[in-house]
Amino acid sequence: MYIQRLILEDIKEYQNFFPVLLISGARQVGKSTLALHLNIDNYITLDDINMYEMAKNNPKGFIESLDKPVVIDEIQRLPQLLISIKEYVDKDRINGEFILTGSASLQGFKEISDSLAGRIGIVELYPFSLKEKNQSSDNIIDIFSKDLDKYLLTKYENISVEKDIID
Repeated sequence: MYIQRLILEDIKEYQNFFPVLLISGARQVGKSTLALHLNIDNYITLDDINMYEMAKNNPKGFIESLDKPVVIDEIQRLPQLLISIKEYVDKDRINGEFILTGSASLQGFKEISDSLAGRIGIVELYPFSLKEKNQSSDNIIDIFSKDLDKYLLTKYENISVEKDIID
């Protein structure tokens, strides 16, 4: 079962403004699953050894050969691919062409990330929020205050204030 992520609207907005979008976050927070639900037909994962080898051996040719828009999952496995993405974007800047996912922050490849300045939007994905888990529109105050009186007063419903507490 896929759980709709609240950040999806932000991602769609970023796609309208940047040619490259990075969905970053810790391991196992759902970056790949989210990317699969972006309605982008071309999905490449660098966990696939064949894709990895093609991208590693000819990064420029690999990027040019991909149908766009494209999701490239696990970009941290081959950070030098970002240089070829930059070159491609600089030739014909079209927003939303590259969606990248990665567990490592681009801060880790500082010299490469600097070259993508102005071309990349970065969205940080966190573990599910309570709202996402419950698929509820309630905020945290609503959740905790729901039926609060019922729970607080249950223990004392048979107590007469005058007789049992004051005496």
